[in-house]
Amino acid sequence: MFQLLVAKVAIARIAQVTGLNIKTVYDKIDFIHAQCVKFVADRERRLPSMDLGDLRLCTDMQDYMVNWPTKKLRKTIQFRAIATSCLDTGYVLACHPQLDLRYTTVEVQKLVDECDDLLNRPAFREYARLWNFEDYANALQLPEGSFRPVREDQESPEHMTDARQLPEQGAMVHIDYLAIGHFRYLRHLLGRADRVTFSLDADPGLPTAVLASWVDKAMAKKLDVAVMTFDKKATIDEKNDSAAKSNKLKAEAEAAYPYVHPFFAWLTYFLLISRMGEMSGSERSDSLRKNGIGYPYVNMSEPGKRVWLYTDDGSRMALEIARVLHGISLHQVDRFFMQVRRSIAGLERAPSYPRRASRKWYLYGFYSPDMVEKTLVIFRTYFNFIAKGKDGKTPAMRIGLAKGPVRFEDVLYFE
Repeated sequence: MFQLLVAKVAIARIAQVTGLNIKTVYDKIDFIHAQCVKFVADRERRLPSMDLGDLRLCTDMQDYMVNWPTKKLRKTIQFRAIATSCLDTGYVLACHPQLDLRYTTVEVQKLVDECDDLLNRPAFREYARLWNFEDYANALQLPEGSFRPVREDQESPEHMTDARQLPEQGAMVHIDYLAIGHFRYLRHLLGRADRVTFSLDADPGLPTAVLASWVDKAMAKKLDVAVMTFDKKATIDEKNDSAAKSNKLKAEAEAAYPYVHPFFAWLTYFLLISRMGEMSGSERSDSLRKNGIGYPYVNMSEPGKRVWLYTDDGSRMALEIARVLHGISLHQVDRFFMQVRRSIAGLERAPSYPRRASRKWYLYGFYSPDMVEKTLVIFRTYFNFIAKGKDGKTPAMRIGLAKGPVRFEDVLYFE
């Protein structure tokens, strides 16, 4: 069952193949989830005491949809998950969905009413981090076409549409609280890391959440925070063309600076053609933070790369800043999210049907939000500890949490 679950076999098909009834299948998933939680917790307890050196991390979000539980209200339940991966090892350090399964939305509303939470400003409410029905109503009053995936102003409504509903099982967490909690958890987990560089997707509020959670590192000038965008809609021909141009530029750089290491030749040539090397420290800092800069040395997975750097205070040499820009990437976290879509049937992107307009329903989609949380935990365990890369190693082996690939049985019979 563990193997079938991470091989994109739907729940009904798992029951058919194994000869189990549906209830037993769900019971087995609960057991596998509990074993994965215990196994991963035992391994990751070592991280706060490990000497991790310099770390490059990348963070992104992905949307998940749950089918509507009843035909009376055909509105989808959609929420996000935030994940952070290590760029050098591929290890997914955390993946947190926008859910708190200890409550339901009805229970949250009852608690809010009992303590008169709505009389306080949002930032001072006891249950400010969880969606209630008034939050939902306020969000629906946003001007048409507005999109706020993360609230920079905590008192403004978060994005919601009238084609979506709040979950009946579990309560939905506001995105800004989710982001802060995610990065504070990472700060605890990676306490002994030396210099840390964050590559973030262009979701508003993420840089603020990182800087607020890692303020000690920022003050010690051992933190770099960058936002990166690239052309996600590029065709394969456009990707090939972008990679070819990058290789041509690298060849030009090596020809222009034949007596230095090729990597430093690339960076020096970039400073020349971008004119970033001509700027003063304060000019460069202001430009990188407000306007960003296109970075030409790309691979096929990130054509049209552009970077905004939030932590250049102007005191570092231009070559050092260029080296930071070169290392900014979302490749590993995008790879994890892509594998989630390809490996978990219930988390595949749902198709749109013309007759239903913007409404979506997916044959193999989950009906309960807790299945999203459980399958993400199960797949992260498989991805980090069991699945081997081209080098024959798992991400856990590369980061130092395992000596060899873990077997499915090692997780299932862990005590």
